[in-house]
Formats: sequence, C-alpha cells, structure tokens
Amino acid sequence: MSAQTKRHARYWRLTAILLLFPAFPSVAWPQTNGLHKLFSDYYEFRLREDPGTATFVGRNDYNDRWDDPSPEHRRQFRESLEQFLHRLQAIPNKGLSGQDRLSYRLLEWELEHEIKNVDTISGYFIVNQMVGGHLDVFSTVAVAPANTVKDYEDQISRLRALPRWVDRTIAAANLAISLRKVQPRLVAQLMVGQLDVQMSSPEPLQSPLLSFFLLGINCATTSPAPTFPLRATRSLSRRCQAARKCMRSW
Repeated sequence: MSAQTKRHARYWRLTAILLLFPAFPSVAWPQTNGLHKLFSDYYEFRLREDPGTATFVGRNDYNDRWDDPSPEHRRQFRESLEQFLHRLQAIPNKGLSGQDRLSYRLLEWELEHEIKNVDTISGYFIVNQMVGGHLDVFSTVAVAPANTVKDYEDQISRLRALPRWVDRTIAAANLAISLRKVQPRLVAQLMVGQLDVQMSSPEPLQSPLLSFFLLGINCATTSPAPTFPLRATRSLSRRCQAARKCMRSW
C-alpha cells in the first residue's frame, strides 16, 4: 500500500462516515439532535488529529501542522475515543430513523475498532516503507494549496515543525521496540533507503517539499512574496534535513 493509497483510504473512510450522517432536518426526538452533533464533533476531531488528511479533503484549518504520534498523545487520543464512545452509548437508539440507526452502528464500530488498534498495534507502523509517516510528509505537501500568502506561511510552519514531528515519531518507535511490536529488519532497511532518496536533493529548492514555492512565486502579489524562497530554504536546510538525518541515524 503506497502513501497515496493510504491517504485515499483515510479519505474514503472519513467520507463514508460523513455521508452516513444524515443531512436532512432533524425530527422531534431530542436524541436525534444529540446524535447529529456527535457525528459532527467526531468528524472534526478526526480531521484535527490528522492534519494531513484534512489537507487532502480540502480543509485548510490545520495546514500549518502535522499529526502527533508521540506516546503521550496516543494516550490522550485513546481517552478522547472513549469519551466519544460513552457519548454515543448514552444516546438511546429507540425512535431513531433507519439512516440514523445505521450511522449509530457505524460510529460505534469505528470507535471500538480504533480503541482496539491503539491498544494492540499502536506504533507498529511507525517504521514502515509502505505506510510510514515519512511518506505522508511529501504526499501532504503535494496536495496543499499554494494560492495565498497564508498558504505559504502554513507550509513554512509545517517545514519548521518537522523536527518536533521526528522527535515524537522516534519516541513512538522506541516505545514500540520496548513492547516488541516492530517490523522486520528488512523493512527498516527499505525505509532508510527512502530517507536517503528524500535527502538527495543537492539544493534545498530542488526538494519536492519546496517545488510549489518556485511555481507560485510569481502569483503572490504582496511584498512578503520575494522572501518565501529564502525563508523556505532556511527552514529546509537548517531543520528539515537535520531532522531527517536524525531519523535515519536512529
């Protein structure tokens, strides 16, 4: 499964959940309004937890950040899932329409499944040449908008945030090792090869992470525009490359 396939799978799962959440006006039962509010809250929560997927589906609210794979945040993520599950199960399903009952069951399965994943395989795919987060970085940047000054500022913020993301990813991988939830040595070797390719650009502005800066520079109309390549180069050379070398060395 490629990084693009993984992203498409996330997109279609979120889309399926959203489509099953009724869009027609609520009827008189109070639990219906509470259920629809829960659907909306959960969908927003998943986008906030996975900014890359939010970018992919066209939501730009979180374009200045990455996900948090750290063990501490995974525990918080699990607690949030449990809170959503408790909210859902507190809503009586008697009197719900057929569509709402189906959506109820779908969300209940989704939450129980995600909680189980956190408990059993969390961290297992941190080191992975097929679905590793290091691949998500490039696929996310490739689909991010580049139309306004704010878009460029968001991308620069993401570049600057890469070192922290790498530190959190390494922490998650170390935890997985301690729990003996690790991939075979061959997988790690293949991932190292991918990191070598990602770091192979002789000039920072030739990196795929910055290609849209060069394409869009003539489209920016305000005075900060000429500073984008310089700032982006500094972000990549001083932070991104160092972060990836740190991940590779690990």
